[in-house]
Amino acid sequence: MTVLDATTNKSLFGDDMMSGISAALGIDDKIDFSKTPTTDLQLINARLDAIGELVGDEELRKRFSGLANLLELPFAEFYGALGLVKVPAGMYGFRRNLADTIKDMGDYSSDLPEFGDIQSEILNGIIEGYKAIAFGETGIKAALDYFSGLKQQVLDKEEQIIKEDKEAGYLHELTGRPPKLSRDTLEEMMDLKKVKSFIPAVEQISPLSIIVGVYSRLANDAVTNNYVRPEVVPREENCLIIEDGWYDTGRVKQVVSNSTQFAPERRVELLEGVNSGGKTFDMMKAFQIASMALAGTWVPAKYAKVSIRDKIIMREKGTGETMSAFEQDCRSVRECTPNKGEYWLIGMDETFTSTEKRGGAALTYGLINMVLEQGNSAMILSSHYPELHQAFDEQSGVVFNHFPFEKRQVGGKEDVVFPHVKQQGPMKDYSYAIAVARTQGFDSRILDLAEQRLMQG
Repeated sequence: MTVLDATTNKSLFGDDMMSGISAALGIDDKIDFSKTPTTDLQLINARLDAIGELVGDEELRKRFSGLANLLELPFAEFYGALGLVKVPAGMYGFRRNLADTIKDMGDYSSDLPEFGDIQSEILNGIIEGYKAIAFGETGIKAALDYFSGLKQQVLDKEEQIIKEDKEAGYLHELTGRPPKLSRDTLEEMMDLKKVKSFIPAVEQISPLSIIVGVYSRLANDAVTNNYVRPEVVPREENCLIIEDGWYDTGRVKQVVSNSTQFAPERRVELLEGVNSGGKTFDMMKAFQIASMALAGTWVPAKYAKVSIRDKIIMREKGTGETMSAFEQDCRSVRECTPNKGEYWLIGMDETFTSTEKRGGAALTYGLINMVLEQGNSAMILSSHYPELHQAFDEQSGVVFNHFPFEKRQVGGKEDVVFPHVKQQGPMKDYSYAIAVARTQGFDSRILDLAEQRLMQG
């Protein structure tokens, strides 16, 4: 089952994150591996085992990375140029001539790696597939050996042409680069029957290179970024426990980690705090980690325990670009209403803040209660409605956390900074707007009046 919807995919992972592993993993070719959580616990653990074996064995990881690189051979370029195989659109640019391509392939003949015992069922399957297309009588190794010999013929032919040009006095033809051999000349040098015999193995390179590249990258990312193996459990445990997790944007930055705790009796987290404080990133952290764990990948956290979900969906507040922001919020809520008996993970970022305050707070209150009454789903909301923490007590199943801000004196002037560290309990300091206005040079009379109004409640 596809768990993430397209909008959530783009919000959490952007447009480019290991796209296109399709046939290699038996997944819909329009959906990305890391964006496609499965409800098959056995498959999830098999993927985690595969990444774990690569993470724990540096030599194996290097061999896998090497194999991923070696499989990026110009076979498709060569055979496509001859019209013998169909090349996927946009995959190869045919930038080099046939002679250069032949020489490139000839350089690889002695570099194909060998693999010993492997524990992971998935990795074993990958390696067995690799061996089947690499070391058969008409496999990749045989093809590379053939092209190694053909490479020498090409070099000899180029040297002969240069020699003949010199003898004929055509020094003006010499550019310091080898002469460009015609396609007819190259085809005369080839054993086309032999060349065609390698096609079945060549056609299997692309799907194999995709799956090798995916697992190689996942393992290297886990090592480089200090990811951990998540504990994935059946849906009935209805939990999402993250200790010191962070939202990985793929960019180098200072990481602030925070935790998230969901259990059957505590299924709604309401995040409060000021803009830029960290609410959205914390929500995206939780959804990214849950999605990655259910896809069978390691995650950016110190520890994570994630239960299977029937659907994962997150919606950000309306922008008002194509319809009113409030209409967008209403549509988002309709999309995020869980079916009876199913286990959803739902995220709503500042929903209903685009309407009047009392109505927005009331609709948010209704949304929270709907999820509580549904009984199985979990939800994270961010909110600017302080009255909500008065509506839910500790026994309601709603947990309140907030992201504070700090006012500091910088160069003799007051400034606002954000520690991005989640604190337990609801937000109680509502002087943020006035503090920011002060840094923007507001008239002191406006600020005085605003502070008086704030103190009145």
